[in-house]
Amino acid sequence: VGGLLFGQAVLGGLDMEWMWTQIVEIAKKHGCIPGGDTNCAEANTAMFMAGGFISKDVPHTLAALSRAICVSRSLVAYECGATGPSKDCAYEDPIIKSITGIPIATEGKTSACAHSDLCGNVIGAVCDLWSNEAVEYHDMFGASTTAVFTEILGYDVAAMNSSIDLGYQKEFQACLINSDRYRGPHGFMLCPDNAWEIGKAVVDNNESLYVRGKAAAVKCGELMLGDPNLKLTNFEKESLEAYMKDLEALPDKEEDFIDLSLKKYGKVKGFKPASYGL
Repeated sequence: VGGLLFGQAVLGGLDMEWMWTQIVEIAKKHGCIPGGDTNCAEANTAMFMAGGFISKDVPHTLAALSRAICVSRSLVAYECGATGPSKDCAYEDPIIKSITGIPIATEGKTSACAHSDLCGNVIGAVCDLWSNEAVEYHDMFGASTTAVFTEILGYDVAAMNSSIDLGYQKEFQACLINSDRYRGPHGFMLCPDNAWEIGKAVVDNNESLYVRGKAAAVKCGELMLGDPNLKLTNFEKESLEAYMKDLEALPDKEEDFIDLSLKKYGKVKGFKPASYGL
């Protein structure tokens, strides 16, 4: 988990600051909207490897902690001037929205073609735009895969908009949340109340990229361990308890954590600390 904090929160956050400062300037120059970013490369990879019910390459609890940590990184885009709508594959977006209030795009059940995630309903609970991704092209009985999944997406959007038109948006939202709340750790931590708690931990500990990333992970772990209705297998619970001990043992200050991480990861192939000013 220390490696996730170093790679996602610290190095990832520095990458984001370097890149998004330039993106915002370019967007303003050309009259474009600097939307937002996603931690697809790391947090989504962890979610993909957890694999819904079909895989167990990493624990779902670790994937959830990775999602919480990545908030520190994705948030940098908005601190640099991104305005939303956010990137749809950023499953951390409900937490980002709780901090910034920016409009978010999310994807869920209509992206089951790309990954199994166990949070395909709840991720739509606070979205402003609904999307999908990564539909591999094939022919199906109905039409091509792209046409079929676009039709499915259209039904989702029509149902969401109709719930607003009929005044049932809160009831519809409650169905989206409660249908996934206890399906798994990822859906649980993305429920609006838990997303808000994790976002608050980030804001309350906004001393550095590392400190706020660690605070998000600790709060996420506390929430998962603190709700008896979230049923975890022995493997998932023991893994989470071990990660929490690891988090507790990490330094309080970012500079001390960076020194520790450079000793551990400084010789990783392709990693150049000097590129980050470290």
